[in-house]
Amino acid sequence: MSYLHVHVTTLRHPCCRVDDGYLCHKTCEVRDTACSGNLTHTITYQWIHLPSIAVLPAPIVITNMQALVRSGMQAVQVTYEILIADQSDLFDVRQSGHTGGLRLLRPIQGPYSDTVHLQMTVRSPFGNVLSVHLAYIVIDVSANLF
Repeated sequence: MSYLHVHVTTLRHPCCRVDDGYLCHKTCEVRDTACSGNLTHTITYQWIHLPSIAVLPAPIVITNMQALVRSGMQAVQVTYEILIADQSDLFDVRQSGHTGGLRLLRPIQGPYSDTVHLQMTVRSPFGNVLSVHLAYIVIDVSANLF
């Protein structure tokens, strides 16, 4: 299982490697109001390779996305939502605190490929959207059982 850690602060490097992919942070020019007004702060690309799974007695987490917040910002509200997936009944997101786990819900037979679009929204204690973080998770399933 892999983790996508998203910092809810300003970072110095626009892109960095994460488990099985990379994470790009928005950087704006000082006077670029369109860029500054766009609430999307990061876009993550991740590749996950799975074997075919014939029996799945319970859902399994295949990746996690987590908001890492500064001290003093613990009261923020974090929500997760699957925006796009080819088969909506194959995946869901289980949230615990500031972490959202993308879960495989049922057995899967490959060859199969899907790109799940996952969105994490960070809100102030008053409900105002502070930032949006997108993850494009490419899931490739082998035809083989391992």
